[in-house]
Amino acid sequence: MRITAELIQQTEHRMNPLGEFELVLRELNIAEVENMGAARTFESIDLVSNKLTLLSNFPKLPNVVSLSAANNFIEQIELKNLVNLRNLDLSHNRCVL
Repeated sequence: MRITAELIQQTEHRMNPLGEFELVLRELNIAEVENMGAARTFESIDLVSNKLTLLSNFPKLPNVVSLSAANNFIEQIELKNLVNLRNLDLSHNRCVL
């Protein structure tokens, strides 16, 4: 599945346990981070259990302080545009060889 502005509007939005406004993109078979400009208002992004191998291509998202990308296949990370990121969960990532 591809991330689109429409998908961002249609998926779950919630307050997470840390009190952050969170975009939930969990278990959607997402293979690539793209079109995240529509996520500017969120403080947290949940990308758990997708098919990501590369965690990059984020636009400037100054509100994002938490990113969960557990249970993916992440081998490479570039998060320079998430300037206020404080919490990053990369647990249980499986590299494909």
